[in-house]
Amino acid sequence: MALYISTLYPAFPVDDSPETVSSAVNLGVQHAPGYPLDTLTGKLAQVLPLGGPYFRVNLVSAAAGAASASAVALLTARLFPVPAGIMAGALAGLMLAGTDVFWDCSLSGKGGIYQLNLLLTLLALLSFMAGQPMAGALFTGLGMANHWMSSVAWLPVFLLMGWPWNTRRLLMGAMAGALGCTLYIQLPFCAAHEPVWGDPATLGGLVDIIMRRGFGQHATIGKSASMPFLQAGDALLRPLRESGLPFTILALAGLPILWRPRRREFIAPLLGAVLTIGAVSVAANPVHISTGELYLWLTDRFYLPFLAVTALGAGAGLLLVRSAMPKRWRPGVWILGGLIAASMAGSRFQKLDHSRDYIGFDYAHNLLAGISGPAIILGEADYQTFPLHSILRVEEIRPDVGMVITNPFLNRKWGWKRLSARYPEAATANVRNRAWRDKVVAFTDLAGSRAGLYHLSMCSYPALQARLDFHGIVYSIGKKPPPALRTPSAVEVEGYFHRYRMRGMYSDFPFKDPTAFSVLDIYTLALSSSAMAPLRNRDNAGAIAAYRRALQLPGRMGRAMILGAVGKIRAGQSQYGEAEDAFREAARLKPRDLDMWTNLATACAAQGKDAEALRLFREILRRNPGHPAARANLRLLKNLIYR
Repeated sequence: MALYISTLYPAFPVDDSPETVSSAVNLGVQHAPGYPLDTLTGKLAQVLPLGGPYFRVNLVSAAAGAASASAVALLTARLFPVPAGIMAGALAGLMLAGTDVFWDCSLSGKGGIYQLNLLLTLLALLSFMAGQPMAGALFTGLGMANHWMSSVAWLPVFLLMGWPWNTRRLLMGAMAGALGCTLYIQLPFCAAHEPVWGDPATLGGLVDIIMRRGFGQHATIGKSASMPFLQAGDALLRPLRESGLPFTILALAGLPILWRPRRREFIAPLLGAVLTIGAVSVAANPVHISTGELYLWLTDRFYLPFLAVTALGAGAGLLLVRSAMPKRWRPGVWILGGLIAASMAGSRFQKLDHSRDYIGFDYAHNLLAGISGPAIILGEADYQTFPLHSILRVEEIRPDVGMVITNPFLNRKWGWKRLSARYPEAATANVRNRAWRDKVVAFTDLAGSRAGLYHLSMCSYPALQARLDFHGIVYSIGKKPPPALRTPSAVEVEGYFHRYRMRGMYSDFPFKDPTAFSVLDIYTLALSSSAMAPLRNRDNAGAIAAYRRALQLPGRMGRAMILGAVGKIRAGQSQYGEAEDAFREAARLKPRDLDMWTNLATACAAQGKDAEALRLFREILRRNPGHPAARANLRLLKNLIYR
């Protein structure tokens, strides 16, 4: 607990955590399946006289993580009911607490959802082992009321643990589980609060949220037949990658001896972990729908039960090593276990220390910089939107600024009904138009007469894209498309950045994960806007200087785009060595961008690096045999070589 508190996020990371916090503070409804237990727990945490609303919700995650590690220690001690089993269990819990994903999930609101479910799963296991099936069924029901996708895979395990079941016992267990599931009643009761995903006030809407009907397509789009095997392999190697070799060796050595004391107790957690990995590999999709990028870290939090079982094996491994030692050396085994746990925590501390990580929090405040009310900010539900939504709903610092989530809220009838209660213009736009995207554009036209309109960086409405104008890291929405694309000057761009909070942006601390880069790219692209005017005036030196200023910021996709632009300028100046360096770094950041790889290969060919260019062109055509630029350039290169 001390470790987690010392590294806790002071506010929230760039993920779903802002939504989790705002739902807890305002008793709203999180996205499907709603997570009612997590919401209610976060609401109860608000009575704590510690920190602010963000810290209190994060504190729940830390407590759930510490309690889960403790439950693993208890489970190990129960499987080995000897004094040495207690010490082995304590060390196993400490080792588990130092693994990457386990630690990371204990630091923020969103991660606490998975830690809370793991805790309830372990408590259910302990209850069944103690001969208390009703308590086990209740904990299972509470898990189903929090994140049922994680709990449902454990139902066969708990049926096995409670065997034999007679009619009375089965009925009582079902009633205890149903009692835990009754927390879903929070969703319809809070349907009038904000934020609310879906329409829990109606029976059909409530079922849609709980069953995640709006998210079902995400498990199929862009997922190949081989993807489940890749995910399963990633899960099985997760302990080695996140915990290191000593922990993994102990687990592999100890898991077989868990079979000896109680076979049912050994099979149960292992079977649950395997079923969870199988369910995630089949049903969860780590492929980003828009970019096609593979993000296996999107599913790593589902592997918490497998890491817990691995920790059980590590505890058993310590006992195995101890039994093989001479009696006088046996205390050294505990020292060895303590050193492994300490080294795991120490080697990951810098990466997982988010005690001064304000990237998401500062980004939310920077979105409001330079916006004078009354104003309406439109955004589409993603990691770039949730931070702003949170500070407006939790802190209420700008009552003159309204936030409207358009997609996916306004492609549903309930979205327009809810929006019409806040803005009368929404009712008019809803009546006049049929297509929901046309309704969104009509709403901006009507609402723009009494409020300033802005849109976040991601905009999928062509009619609005043509009317966007530079306004820092957000865009203002004009009444009509401008006659020509406006190029902001360097002075204007720097004026916005002068007002921004930039804590941790230019340094390696705090560690920045892929979700953080999705926000950092927004800064990078906004700062690179000052290169547009020099480019229009054919001032390549001025454009390169502006791009270099933007490249001082960290980023990923946006950084790759800027590097690609630098490479093209250098190639146009026949500076192919510098062009190659820019294209190579851009291709590393965007490995699926075959156009970038083609530019890299062309720059190599221009320097006479024919072998490297041929290798790159052939690799591009292996990935996409019909890539036109690669085919044409490869043909040209072969003609030059053979001539």
